[in-house]
Amino acid sequence: MGILNQIFPSAFTYRNFDNLDFPVSEIHERLHADTAPCWIERLFPNKFAQKYYPNPKGRYIAIADTAFSRFSPSYATTNENMRVTAKILKPFGKRVLTCGGSGDQTIWFARNDAVHIDSFDISWCSKITMDLKNAAIKALNVQEYENFVRALHKDSACISETEEYKHIEPLLSRKARRFMRAMKGKRFSGNGVINDECFLNKEEFLHMKSKTPTGKFIWSDLGGLNKKISGKKYDIIYLSNIFQYLSDPEKIAEILERLVTKHLCHEGAIAVEVNWIIDNKKYAVAANKLKELGNFYETGKLNEKMLVFCKTK
Repeated sequence: MGILNQIFPSAFTYRNFDNLDFPVSEIHERLHADTAPCWIERLFPNKFAQKYYPNPKGRYIAIADTAFSRFSPSYATTNENMRVTAKILKPFGKRVLTCGGSGDQTIWFARNDAVHIDSFDISWCSKITMDLKNAAIKALNVQEYENFVRALHKDSACISETEEYKHIEPLLSRKARRFMRAMKGKRFSGNGVINDECFLNKEEFLHMKSKTPTGKFIWSDLGGLNKKISGKKYDIIYLSNIFQYLSDPEKIAEILERLVTKHLCHEGAIAVEVNWIIDNKKYAVAANKLKELGNFYETGKLNEKMLVFCKTK
């Protein structure tokens, strides 16, 4: 590994990104690929992925447990109806942990009066998308905001050239501005499809302009999250459909058990998208491990169902 470090020095800075002091343009994967791992992952595929398959160009794209990497393009808008999801989980207390995703998750939990919202994601691009949206809500009107998000989805590589971004940029952190400069011409957001339900209406938008929930972004996959939220507890932990990328039901049950026992408040709840866990019979494994601490129940309508675990002990 020492020789490889000398031969590929920039590759091995992949392990030391936490302060973002790195040559982004040199390390960033070609972001036009929706599920492209960084090239260090391709250099050592057996170390970073469980399954690979060759794409038409002959490269190897990770799937399953490493479908997303540290700089995979984020979703520009969520595929979920977070307006409904947040209402289903309300009243959810004041402390929320949610996947980062497109940033719509944090926006809708804030809209429903969460005071402290931590978010996590394996990709730093999620953090940037969240920062852009939060700044856009402060700087733009409701129609300008919608136009900006649609432009972000269509071509994030050119988003810094839009009129809306000129108003947003002064509200971004130094690191976010640096990232945007380094990523000019590279797509960092845009996965998924435009979901009209994710847009705030005029009343909701004006309400959000005054919202300033506290919280932090945690740069982590789900497996390593426990160490980075050590000592913290939440009223709601929202995991979306993350478990569909894990193939081992025992691992899923282990992660859920750890989150429930160490990070969920009494009478708190963990919510996940329902179909993957029921259809793949992973529900039974998780339910069996957690039956002494609480219970699972389904909630929501047909296409918006969630599986919720409520901690009672």
